[in-house]
Amino acid sequence: MSLFYFKTGTMSPPNNNIYYCDSFSILVLNPKGEIRILYAPFRVTCIQSVKGLYQNSILFADEVFEDKKQQLLYKIKGNIYPYSLFRIDIKF
Repeated sequence: MSLFYFKTGTMSPPNNNIYYCDSFSILVLNPKGEIRILYAPFRVTCIQSVKGLYQNSILFADEVFEDKKQQLLYKIKGNIYPYSLFRIDIKF
C-alpha cells in the first residue's frame, strides 16, 4: 500500500496537487477533486533550462523521489532534478 503525503507541488494546469506514491508513481488531484495516477515513465516539459536540459524540451521522468522536506524529485536521463523545473500536462 502506498502512502500519500501533504501537498508537495503544483502542476499544469494550475492548482493541481501532486502526491508521492512510490518510486514509480505520483497521484495528481485537481481542484474538482478528480484523481489521476501517473506511472513512470511519464512525460514532463522542462520549464527552465538546467544541466543540459533545455526549456520547452519534452522528457520522461523515469523515477520519482522525495527529499527530506518531502519535495518531489524526478530522475531524468540518469540525473535527479527538482519537480519545480518541469510541467506535466494531463487531462482529467
